Amino acid sequence: MLQKLQINIIKVDRITGTKNQWNHILYAFSKSLRNNSLSWLNDLTSNNEGFTIEGYTTNRRAVIALSKLLPQTRITNVVKFEDNELTIWRFILSIKYPDPKLWEELEQEVVEEPVVEVVEEVIVDTVEAPEIEVITETPDEINEKYHVIVSIYFSGRIDDAYNQFSEFVKSYPQDKMAYNAKYLIGECLYLLGQYPEARDALQEVYDHNGNKSPDALIMLGNCSEKENDSDSAVKYWTTLIAKYPNNDLAKAARYKIDKIKGR
Repeated sequence: MLQKLQINIIKVDRITGTKNQWNHILYAFSKSLRNNSLSWLNDLTSNNEGFTIEGYTTNRRAVIALSKLLPQTRITNVVKFEDNELTIWRFILSIKYPDPKLWEELEQEVVEEPVVEVVEEVIVDTVEAPEIEVITETPDEINEKYHVIVSIYFSGRIDDAYNQFSEFVKSYPQDKMAYNAKYLIGECLYLLGQYPEARDALQEVYDHNGNKSPDALIMLGNCSEKENDSDSAVKYWTTLIAKYPNNDLAKAARYKIDKIKGR
């Protein structure tokens, strides 16, 4: 009987392979979605190699958070559209079944990121930026370098993106994209858990009073929230609503204030 049972177990393992992991997979996604409540999944399809998830979010960084839940996850599509004056992002993730032996380690390493909308174009081409002291590139070439770093950021390589954004600002301080790069430096520091440094970078962006000031305000609030300073977080988000009431991020700020006050 024991031999027969062992043979049947081997047969089941051969049939299921790496696919009998849905309790872990669904738990990881449902746990992340609880902290990204402005995001939802619309469709899930699977095959012998892995599965594909289609979802929607009003906060683009949620796509990054979801893409970091499991190894061998690729963001294959992100599309922006407007629905009743609300910006919504449709995304598709392509994921290979993880090694079942890694689940205990993965569940300890899952990091969920708060959600804040980032409106940046993702360009998948990659080029290596040469180290130069004299700017000889055309504006189009500099712009391409900036968007290459943005694509690195959205791929989840935060350390690499931080270093390259910092080098970009150093190399092209007068370029029109340097301001956006400074903002994304703040985001990188936030995602790396360096909240005081992130706050300093984001405060500089906000003080510049440019198009990224609303983004900087909501991120400043996120930094305070991470440091358990709810009063300062609400203050930043209230300032965002008062100064930029028609900005899409004002809706997210209202939601965050209501959530932190338990409404």
